Amino acid sequence: MWIKAVDAKRKSAIYKGALKFSKKVELKAPVKSIMLRVTALGIFSVEFNDYVIPDYFMPAWTNYKKTVNLCEYDLTAYIGRENCLNITVARGWYSGRLGYIAKDCVYGKDTAIYAVIDVKYADDSTETIESDTTWQCEETNVTFADFFDGEQIDFSKRKLRRFTVVEKESVVEFRPYSYEPVCEIEKIVPQVVKQNDNSVIYDFGKNFSGVINFTAEGKSGSVITVKYGEVLDKNGNVYTENLRSAKAIDSIKLGRGKCDFKPRFTYHGFRYAEILQSEKCVVNNVYGIVLSQKLNRTGSFECDNTLVNGIYTNILNGQESNFIAIPTDCPQRDERIGWSGDAQIFCDTAMYNSDCRKFYENYLKLLTDDCLPDGRVPVFAPFFAKEKIESTAAAGWSDAITIMPYKHYLFYGDVTVIKQCLPYAEKWCEYFLDAEKSNFGKRKIFNYGDWLSAGEITDSGVVNYCFLGLSLKYLTRMFGIVGNCEKAERYRAEHKKIKNKFRKKCVSCGKIISDTQTAYVLSYSAEFMSAEEIRDGLVNAVSRADYHLSTGFLGLRYLLPVLCDIGESSLAYKILLQETYPSWGYEINNGATTIWERWNGIKENGEFFEPSMNSFNHYSLGSVGYWLYSYMLGIRIEECGIKIKPYFGEGVNQASGYFSYRGVNIGIEWKNIGDNEYEYRVKTDKAVELEFDFADKTIKKQEKSANVYTFTLA
Repeated sequence: MWIKAVDAKRKSAIYKGALKFSKKVELKAPVKSIMLRVTALGIFSVEFNDYVIPDYFMPAWTNYKKTVNLCEYDLTAYIGRENCLNITVARGWYSGRLGYIAKDCVYGKDTAIYAVIDVKYADDSTETIESDTTWQCEETNVTFADFFDGEQIDFSKRKLRRFTVVEKESVVEFRPYSYEPVCEIEKIVPQVVKQNDNSVIYDFGKNFSGVINFTAEGKSGSVITVKYGEVLDKNGNVYTENLRSAKAIDSIKLGRGKCDFKPRFTYHGFRYAEILQSEKCVVNNVYGIVLSQKLNRTGSFECDNTLVNGIYTNILNGQESNFIAIPTDCPQRDERIGWSGDAQIFCDTAMYNSDCRKFYENYLKLLTDDCLPDGRVPVFAPFFAKEKIESTAAAGWSDAITIMPYKHYLFYGDVTVIKQCLPYAEKWCEYFLDAEKSNFGKRKIFNYGDWLSAGEITDSGVVNYCFLGLSLKYLTRMFGIVGNCEKAERYRAEHKKIKNKFRKKCVSCGKIISDTQTAYVLSYSAEFMSAEEIRDGLVNAVSRADYHLSTGFLGLRYLLPVLCDIGESSLAYKILLQETYPSWGYEINNGATTIWERWNGIKENGEFFEPSMNSFNHYSLGSVGYWLYSYMLGIRIEECGIKIKPYFGEGVNQASGYFSYRGVNIGIEWKNIGDNEYEYRVKTDKAVELEFDFADKTIKKQEKSANVYTFTLA
């Protein structure tokens, strides 16, 4: 049964701290195995005897009104003479403050747990111990816990209040937890950057998601608070205005003796932390704990250009920071939700970097959980908002349901995800096609456009048509993959119709009505326009921007790849290597260690952009990572397998990296050997069929030894 805590008056304990449910596990004979199945309405931490399960924020975020993840742990190795199971639960996403609405109790008010202990004895007999009203419950030293507002720990409490345990009704369905948990990834020793009598500001060297840990000793009742921020203001103080309503403050009230401060039920996005003391205390052993999904690395990249390496590092840091249960938009302010537009444009970059197979499988389940019967796909998942404009479908966001399953198949070859998503993808395309008949009316398709573009605004109709074209293109391919030729042909025909409508409504005298970088690259990617048709317009748009990008979230993913595809790779390299606004180099020169939300998060005059929407850790614009792997290194993932197709350019004279593709490690090394010639080497650890295409280069010399291919290109 589900169990919850109530106070003496038999009312639910709407408790904003953490509650501990306990059960003594009495074993009757020698044990072969002991397994725990556990979940919570809230987030839990499990302790069995002296062993604490290292996973954070379990059972992760779902639409708690529909499903909850059921987690399983093997506790056999930790059996003692006397055995006690403690499950501590805090509000988390269930009843803590949530999303951009920043309201609490979105899903429910009172936290609860469900647990089953399966004991198998040495003689193969079994016993099941379930959560019920015989369990004990008491408050903990964690008196407050919230993702946005932080965690408060009170070690001065000498007596912890006990609660009555009662049954809680719940109709939520269980779903086996099936992907890597959030864990401690790294520990960082900081540097002191500012100090006075009662305050010390620490610099952890990079922006990340996590908490800090330290030991403290002082007068009982003394309070130490920790304030978090991504940047310092002009006076060298921790800047917090861009956190909006998120307080992002942890605190500890000291008890007797040495106290260990380590928040367990919150996290923050930060580079800097300020420790403030109410009165003089001794604080030691300060370090940062980096939290992220525990994913295996599948790719690497390095070149001889320091700036490009910095861009790549910032991409990795941004991904790491925002893979917390779901792919979040940012880790610091009062938002931290799974925007589908951000997810779809970054997914192939992420899948080059890490094994995201299970992680994205889960996210797509959450996305389909909240799809509407009429075909609309939520702009974020899990979806918790009421039915208002934010819930209306949006081009580039809702298209995650067609783009992400197809990309997932390319990388992992698993048709299961395609089959699960196809009904929703088809419904979305039908909804999108119907919306086109009414000229994408606002009640049908909400317009985010090319979100946060750098200067030039792309017509919403162009964006709508292009993403409808992209969705139809991928829907056609997915029906082909599952062998449904009839529907593949049907949507191929629909794509052709939409292409003709686009060319009739959005193209005049050979030019797109929006003369922007985004308009050209999206129309080409949607297969509406040919390379010859967009080349002059795109080149002029790049030249007009002084060889800088002028795109937002949506256009950026396609800009550098399309420039290479149409024979303008030199422009792709020129944009990549810019160091003035807007560019990745501009961010790095202004102290960025992650990808920013806005190209001008810090203005050229040194001031911060308006704080209502100014995250300094937002992975979306890091989608250029796809280009680094697939174009600069040349590791191209296609339906037929791996194609090797590199592009070279001025400013980078050598590059190397690897990608693990379905169990095969593919290593790339290339260098400029002078006179516009390049040595290009491919090495695999297993025999694999590769297709080579060197674009504008010709093969001057070719060698093969075992699984090593070496080319001299001119």
